[in-house]
Amino acid sequence: MTPTVWADVRCPWCWMGHRSLAAALERRDRREPVVRASYLLDPHGEGHPGRTVREVALASWGMDEDGWRAMRDRVETAGRAFGLRIRMDGVPAIDSRPAHRLLKLAHARGVDPEHAWDLAFSALLEHNRDLGDPEVLRDLAVEMGLTAEDTDPLWSSTHFAAEVDDETADLVVLALIAAHRRAGDLAALLDRLARTARAEAAMRTRILASRARVRASARLISGTAITITAVLILLSPEFLTFYDTVIGQAALAVVFAVFAHALVWLARMGRYARPARLIELGEPI
Repeated sequence: MTPTVWADVRCPWCWMGHRSLAAALERRDRREPVVRASYLLDPHGEGHPGRTVREVALASWGMDEDGWRAMRDRVETAGRAFGLRIRMDGVPAIDSRPAHRLLKLAHARGVDPEHAWDLAFSALLEHNRDLGDPEVLRDLAVEMGLTAEDTDPLWSSTHFAAEVDDETADLVVLALIAAHRRAGDLAALLDRLARTARAEAAMRTRILASRARVRASARLISGTAITITAVLILLSPEFLTFYDTVIGQAALAVVFAVFAHALVWLARMGRYARPARLIELGEPI
């Protein structure tokens, strides 16, 4: 059986688990395949640019200095048992999604995932580098064995973003199933998950149908306007006389501007917007 390990680069305990698993596999004297999956501790967070985890903990988590020092010392002491130098006071409070996307890219390009994850953990938790900064991630990519240019398309696209979100959602669902199984009400949970999935599928169908209707309306309006204009010109050429004047040209410009604005608005309405995922819907499960 191939184990799957979920982790967030923000989590020092995950780094310890990463090293512990590597040591256990080494003791077996053979290389076991391990699937590395992303888990976002804060899937809806946007980070706190320029602030550290310590500052956020004291300002937003209801933690005082004594509580922070106790937690910091516990984490750093535990890390030293695995040979890790964790420096909690300086860890930047980041949105880790970009770092996870880089890890996915590295894996897709053949970089050893154990090595890539260890570098990412070390960069944030030991060296306190801001992994929310594209330039820092660009340098990290080079350390992983990629070229600096490999990361450029990543930030101008959504590559691997859905994969990171899906893996986070997978772990949430697995944890919910495990909890409900222990509580003895797994059937009720699965029924709710099924109803939520059906509702999401229906929502997607409605969005696709609405997009098709809006685009058809835009084409119909455009075709009708062009046809009416052509018929008027053919049947009554003097129809254009008015537009030879300054007032006529100004009126024509306004009409075209309004028409173009309406078409752009209809086109935007017709774009497909992906519905919220299960964990974003706030479904009571």
